[in-house]
Amino acid sequence: MMLVEPPVEFLLSDFILMDIVPEKCNFLLRDKSLSESTIETFRKHFNMVHYVKWGPSNRNYGFPLIDPSDGTIKGFELINRYLNLYAPGSMKESTAWIVPFGGMEENIKVIYCFHSPLDLMSYYELFKNHLDFSNSVMISINENFNSQTIKSIMKRFPNAEFQACFDNDIRSNLSEINLASLFHDLDFNYARKGDGWEIQFNNESLIHNDKILTLRDLEILTSMEFDLCIHRAQNAIDFNQMLKNSKVRKRRKWIKRS
Repeated sequence: MMLVEPPVEFLLSDFILMDIVPEKCNFLLRDKSLSESTIETFRKHFNMVHYVKWGPSNRNYGFPLIDPSDGTIKGFELINRYLNLYAPGSMKESTAWIVPFGGMEENIKVIYCFHSPLDLMSYYELFKNHLDFSNSVMISINENFNSQTIKSIMKRFPNAEFQACFDNDIRSNLSEINLASLFHDLDFNYARKGDGWEIQFNNESLIHNDKILTLRDLEILTSMEFDLCIHRAQNAIDFNQMLKNSKVRKRRKWIKRS
């Protein structure tokens, strides 16, 4: 008989939280090409985290997973040079890392939505001199986010629209579809069928004969406009890679000028 370990309960008391010191964040500064000013902008929204059950030596960047319905912390996404995972017991599908930039929640106009805290901060660094973030909130959600998470975020920021800032991959295509359908309160299902997709929508079965399914494909099949603004990294898999590439280009230009 195989023994099954009981699920671990997330307890905030199992974690020791330490303040972020931007100039000492070598992993973020060197490996991820973030600037001290960007880390300073976000430093109050994440911590260095020590999980006591893993022994005395572990310290990771910990991004708190917030239940958008009540604001409580129900997990951490833990990141360092050799690790990127969720703390034991984290409720990753029903939470988000939430970074509000301005004012009353009813005044928030835009929700920038990512799948990674590192991409979120990279996007901010790339576009902070070009976009006005003052009436926005930035969130990072798990790829398998559930509908209640999005509905709770919509309730918390009732006058905001979502803008998808996911990776350049197939899974992100599906995330955009899920996000758009929830924002517009549409009920449909999709599943792989052979080399294509079958979509159930309004009691009708629709077939898409391609391995890749995008939001634009769904608009064509259903004759609907989902009106979701989509941001994708240029010439990179994600926004952190795009940031790294931009830093490399700047260094090359400096070397040529010197």
